[in-house]
Amino acid sequence: MGATDDLAADLDDADLVMITTPGEAFSAAERDALEAFVADGGAVFIHDEADYDGHATEPLNDLAAALDLDFRFNSDQVVDEEHSDWAPFVLRTTNVNGAFEFFDGSSDGATIDAADAVVVPSPGEEYSEPELDALSAHVAGGGAVFLLDESEFTNEETATLNAIAAELDVAFRFNADQVEDETHNDGAAFVPTTANFNDGFDVFDGVGAPGLDEADGLVVSSPSTAFSQSELDELGAFVADGGALFLFDESDFGGQGNSETGFDETANLNAIADALELDFRFNSDQVNDGDGEFDITTTNVNTAFDYFADRDESIGIEFDPDEEYYGRVVRVFDGDTVEVEFDSEYEYRDVVRHLGFDTAETGDVSNEIHEWFGVEDIAHLNEWGENATAFALDVMTPDGTDTGDTDVEGRRIKLTFDDVEPIRGNYGRLLGYMHYDPDDFDADPGTGEYSVEYNRQMVAEGYARVYSSGFGRHDEFAAVEETALADGRGVWSAADFDAVPEHRNDPVEEVYVPRASSITTDSGPLAADRVPVAAGPDADQEPLSGGSFDAYDDAPLIGVDHDNRVAMVGGLLFNEAYEELEGFPVDTGGYGNFPLVTNLARYLSHNDGDFLVEGGHAQFDVSGSLSLERMQYFLRFVEGIGGRLRQFNDVATTLPEADEPTAAFLTAPGRAYTGTELDALREYRDDGGAVILVGSTAASADHRENLDAVAAGLGSDLRLNDDRIVDAADNLAGEATLPVTSTFDRSYPLFSPVGDDALGHLDPQQRTYLEHLANDEGIIIRPAVDGAIEDWSAGRIDRETLDAAVQAWEQERRVIAP
Repeated sequence: MGATDDLAADLDDADLVMITTPGEAFSAAERDALEAFVADGGAVFIHDEADYDGHATEPLNDLAAALDLDFRFNSDQVVDEEHSDWAPFVLRTTNVNGAFEFFDGSSDGATIDAADAVVVPSPGEEYSEPELDALSAHVAGGGAVFLLDESEFTNEETATLNAIAAELDVAFRFNADQVEDETHNDGAAFVPTTANFNDGFDVFDGVGAPGLDEADGLVVSSPSTAFSQSELDELGAFVADGGALFLFDESDFGGQGNSETGFDETANLNAIADALELDFRFNSDQVNDGDGEFDITTTNVNTAFDYFADRDESIGIEFDPDEEYYGRVVRVFDGDTVEVEFDSEYEYRDVVRHLGFDTAETGDVSNEIHEWFGVEDIAHLNEWGENATAFALDVMTPDGTDTGDTDVEGRRIKLTFDDVEPIRGNYGRLLGYMHYDPDDFDADPGTGEYSVEYNRQMVAEGYARVYSSGFGRHDEFAAVEETALADGRGVWSAADFDAVPEHRNDPVEEVYVPRASSITTDSGPLAADRVPVAAGPDADQEPLSGGSFDAYDDAPLIGVDHDNRVAMVGGLLFNEAYEELEGFPVDTGGYGNFPLVTNLARYLSHNDGDFLVEGGHAQFDVSGSLSLERMQYFLRFVEGIGGRLRQFNDVATTLPEADEPTAAFLTAPGRAYTGTELDALREYRDDGGAVILVGSTAASADHRENLDAVAAGLGSDLRLNDDRIVDAADNLAGEATLPVTSTFDRSYPLFSPVGDDALGHLDPQQRTYLEHLANDEGIIIRPAVDGAIEDWSAGRIDRETLDAAVQAWEQERRVIAP
């Protein structure tokens, strides 16, 4: 058995050919060769898979036609929610046509006679009595059985496997649970990895990487568990025998010994250094570039070490963010990623991710409508993902080029970098702006007019949306996007905010406040009447950084400063990491987080414009902070109630120009606000806007201090408490640091569906009038109602305002926080 890339030449030596979802059509010569192969008695197995757009199905059907077969593939996808593996489109079946003799014995256990071992992985259906009898006979005859379980969610694999275990009279059973490991995993907590083997079983002999006896060098990178004494002894012997050892550390956040929020890689590495009597130790700190960016680069090398001697002769380019670089496009991956061969001595190539925008996905990657303002049509997004790629090919490559083609003689380009973003992103790709000469495909760097910026062009012409990270030109791009959106250009031709359905806008019964601190003030505990939401009765406060904190019986999770139109929230109420579709193990769609935080913003604000998220202070992809990119489900909620949620980065320039935004949401800033920025935020607040400050225990101490400093700059006494709220009884997914609560002060108008509360329908002027009627406790009493009746009789207020005043009095509803 073997693979081939020359079908016609290799068929002479084959009895069977397997063809699996070809990406390209077969040539006439290949089809002729296959016809001759079949005519000569050869077997052909043709395998299709759902490919969404039908690219593999069509060439397979052309082949079936050439071979004069009786069947064709449908261009569809079969799904089975019940009988499937890890997803409904990975289905399983026992519904076979017994008229085909190659199924003989497939279901009666006869084939087990020829086996030495049987593997049973997570069966979705119970074994029949004959099947159990066959397994028992197999084991009695010396055969091995491996039972493999997985966390099941919807199927009953665990119960089925335990029934097999009972039948075989083995001593173990599976628990119906899911093991998660946030530290040791293969990309997700529910895909744990382990080296914790029971050495009493000899089956583990030789498991793992080659031993030290076979190595010249060993790399040890950030071990989360300490090396055993025997392992340290082995390392000592390895180094003594001339082996090279490389120790790599990374910042471990919570510090040594802090198992709750940090790891002990540094301590574990220093223990190795101790055992080997090395001259250095690692500090338990984190190096950053001064702007909150901890993914740093350096050229500050000690040339006394001779392995830096040839550094300047490297084939790579030491990119300088202040310089321009010229080259030629040699490959297009899609609308937002290309490969460039740069003008350099060694014709160095690198992948460039165009900064500032995102195109719709293509191929097997599915699009998510909540990322796209007002768009509800997945097929439309799929189409415009293809259109964006086609545009990139048209602009950047010669006619006839396809995505993925390598060594293309593409357009000459100029690459520049952003003032704020790093040169490279999380996947090692260059992040930059690409410029080209629209009139000269092969423009010379010295004479060409590189006047068109591809990044901005993609947004302006509606091929892409703005990617709301922290890049320096975000607000410029966002303004261009708004124009394209208003004009219905490109992908935005399907944007229809009126068609976005209202969802999750239900009465608020419970909320979750993940990784939360309680709220206090700069002078001590927060008064209870300023707390609309507190932790549940079983919640506890734990110290966060080891210092003191203000203790409560009912710890505030939201604090209100009505006079300054500021609220502080202890946890990220709208973090999409807790959405089931993003991989969180439970459905959180029934909690009232979204209407609560929206009502909170409307309650404090005198404006009635868009909702804004501030993302210009290193909040993107930083622990404990959020940009709009990680709030997309809340974005869709806001659109469903008739609003808009948008990001701005330039507080000093963009915020003053905004059209009376209802609220500005600020998560923990990675950089401190400047005086000019605080002035702009105060001016916005003074003009009627609300500021919602959102903290998290996942944020660093510096970032939390920056958030408190914004509160102080707005004249508010609200602060994050130096604690962590845990609730072992009422939480999400069994995680005590994800508390759930229904401890509400319902005198605040925050817990009805948005628009249904007594004041939600009022405009800011009407609400201001009611606030003037309220007493020091924020309540409207009967004499105030009498005054409102006089004002209505005199024509100073309308009937709607009077009715609201009467309703607030009758229900003893607070209209303003005291």
